[in-house]
Amino acid sequence: MLEATAQREQLSSSSPVSHSQISFDRWARWVFALAFALRLALALVNMDAFDPHMPVVRAIAYEHRFPGKDDMWEGFQPKLWHTTVAMILRIVPTHHIKDITHIAQGVNVIAGMATLWLLFLFLRRLEISDRAKLIAFSSIALNPMLIGIDGQATNDSFVILFSTLALYFGVQYFEKPEWRNFSFMTLGAVLAVLSKGNALVPIVAILCTFAASALMQSERRNLAWASRAVLFMALVVGAMATLAPYGENWLRYGSPFVTNMPPDPVPAHFFVHVPTTEPRRYVEGVHTGFTWLFTFRLFELLRLPHMHSAPIPLSTSMWSILYGEWNFVHLDRWPYFWDDDRTGLMWLGRGLLLLALLPAGIFLVSLFRHSANAVRIFRDRSQWDAARIMLVLSVLGQFAFVAIYSYRGRLYEFAKAIFLFPSLLGIAWLFALGVQRFEQRFQSSRIRFLLTAFTVLLLIGYVADITVVIVDQWMIDPRHYWG
Repeated sequence: MLEATAQREQLSSSSPVSHSQISFDRWARWVFALAFALRLALALVNMDAFDPHMPVVRAIAYEHRFPGKDDMWEGFQPKLWHTTVAMILRIVPTHHIKDITHIAQGVNVIAGMATLWLLFLFLRRLEISDRAKLIAFSSIALNPMLIGIDGQATNDSFVILFSTLALYFGVQYFEKPEWRNFSFMTLGAVLAVLSKGNALVPIVAILCTFAASALMQSERRNLAWASRAVLFMALVVGAMATLAPYGENWLRYGSPFVTNMPPDPVPAHFFVHVPTTEPRRYVEGVHTGFTWLFTFRLFELLRLPHMHSAPIPLSTSMWSILYGEWNFVHLDRWPYFWDDDRTGLMWLGRGLLLLALLPAGIFLVSLFRHSANAVRIFRDRSQWDAARIMLVLSVLGQFAFVAIYSYRGRLYEFAKAIFLFPSLLGIAWLFALGVQRFEQRFQSSRIRFLLTAFTVLLLIGYVADITVVIVDQWMIDPRHYWG
């Protein structure tokens, strides 16, 4: 494998657990328990969400119908999550909105913890330092935005779980092409695309890896790779056409991927600002393609880490929004009842955004490095590593999806950090390898202590950030919520 001897960055899923992994196992279990407690606490008190999915769930559970795009705000969505929750609601005695919302959020807590378990299993098999694995696992398990998603009644936790399942078994399949791994990879992909449309990104990454493997492997295996790629695509496309509204949307609206927020009628230009003419788009994010895609407004983030209704320079930079939302759940002014810009909380946000610069830098360096290595691999068949290619493509594809989707929509709300989570496995892998390389590059104990200190402080801030949400939701009168 690529640099396996030099840096012990193997992706082997069959390597035994060594004594050096005992420390990671022990500390990761404590992190796992804390992550579960925070998710459960939020799910038991929260009643708000980024989007209103509960009306769709209630229509399926109590009216026995599947609403479409023109019926409800979230009616366009694939409905695996909605149907799963609806089936549970049909057997519980209560129909009260508070109770059924908490049940729906409980389903997402389970899904979120299943995602973390897959991540734990994946990281513990990497032959890198325990410190690198623990930093990567903790930074994701305690991420306030991810905890917030798992404590809301939306379909995001399902698409994150099943995309992670597809990538997890995709790694095993491309290292050891067995039918068991192929079956679970395909199952994850099918369930992911039945949960939400942005699952298409890891699916495309898997298909591209199939195609590249067919080109790079020996000729006698080309047919095997091609045939399984066709089978994988047939099963996924068949599920999309028969078990989700993609086919109906294509016939009715001309596209399988319709949303409740269509692209802006006035396209953005790359260097010249052309204002939108649609009045409802009151917070225009994409002024020009250049400012949206090639700026990072750190000082604007630190000046006021909160997205207000009025246009500000922060809202015109995609990378600023993604970085801010990933590390500070209160940056966004939505969900409505999570909106909070108290002075003390803003200072917490500033601290988190400063502390996160080091891990963000480590991740980006790792992403650039492994992307360049992926290109070089195509020149040497002996260095071919399909699993690495798939993970790199999944992460790059997720960033490309957010860039294209938000550029066409022009609203800053189109750039959401949660859109990156379906490729969580690739993100964790790149970050863990980045931390490992950072430790190898800087042998000084002071530098290592600095990295550890930054991580601990960041995680404490993460917990404080989401704890504020939990306490605020616990204190709000439920009668104020929308139902």
